[in-house]
Amino acid sequence: MQSAKWWLRPGWTLAFDGDAIVATSDIQKFKITPPPGTLADWFVRECAPGSAVPDVSTQVVTNGDLGRALERLGAALSDTEFDHERLSIERSRQAAYFAHIGLSPTSVAARLAASKVLLLGAGGLGSVVLQHLVGAGVGRISIVDDDVVEKSNLERQFIYTLDAVGTSKSGAAVEFVRRRTHASEVIGLERSVRNGDDLREMITDEDVDICVVCIDRPSVAALEFPLEVCWSHGVAGVQAGVMCRSGFYGPVFDRQYSSHPPYAFKVKPTAAAAKGPTNVAFGPYNTIVGAHLAAEVLHYLANAFAYVDFENRQIVDFARGRTVRLGPGNVVKD
Repeated sequence: MQSAKWWLRPGWTLAFDGDAIVATSDIQKFKITPPPGTLADWFVRECAPGSAVPDVSTQVVTNGDLGRALERLGAALSDTEFDHERLSIERSRQAAYFAHIGLSPTSVAARLAASKVLLLGAGGLGSVVLQHLVGAGVGRISIVDDDVVEKSNLERQFIYTLDAVGTSKSGAAVEFVRRRTHASEVIGLERSVRNGDDLREMITDEDVDICVVCIDRPSVAALEFPLEVCWSHGVAGVQAGVMCRSGFYGPVFDRQYSSHPPYAFKVKPTAAAAKGPTNVAFGPYNTIVGAHLAAEVLHYLANAFAYVDFENRQIVDFARGRTVRLGPGNVVKD
């Protein structure tokens, strides 16, 4: 019978220190005292064949007493938590990341594969989010957009090609996903979200885990009703937006984890906002905010709640290169 094995989590190293073995990460350090006997012999005996010895890298494999000790300290994963055969090679780096932050990569992969996301808008922000959802292995994505692909979109919406110009964004987004992977089921909805009734119908029909709001039309309504509808239906929701010099994302609203409902972050639309979105855009800014938004969504779906902000809206100041947190009532926290 093959012995159980433990894989050192990425970012951890092992080394000798006098009578102990030291396990070190970027934020933690532990000492493990071996049984009586020669330290080097015990260390080598406990390492699986072919593994490195002191001052090893993230690929060390151990078994026995040392493996169990490292697992208790959160420095190692057992075979059941880090199933290399089940984890897709194309997502091996992501698996290593989730292992590094203390999660079971195999469990996270299963959660993501079972997740259902409703993405409102496949434009400057939504297209960025979609790339990350697909890359991460999210199981089902429903894409809502009633717009068509224009040449002016291509400078920042990289899921579209010249061949897609003039076709529906939802349809072109579906084609992007199907060319990219077979792991995600994708549904294109060529529809507008004009009011709460439209969104309620979609939430009910699509049976989603989280609604990601990336729409800017109708301009005032887009800021007012989507998250409220999600909250009232017990569905998690998160929103983002990009202006000329700044952008925002979050918080993620979930009745179980959020201290305040969406209306605590409500803002009065400016006269400019009431006229509709501007025709000004800078691709890197869309990418920055979209990537942050995607990270929030993926951490949420992975149950990595320590990495999800349920309490603050993040304002990204592009001109000054900084991020400011806003709490309920849009009070600046830092």
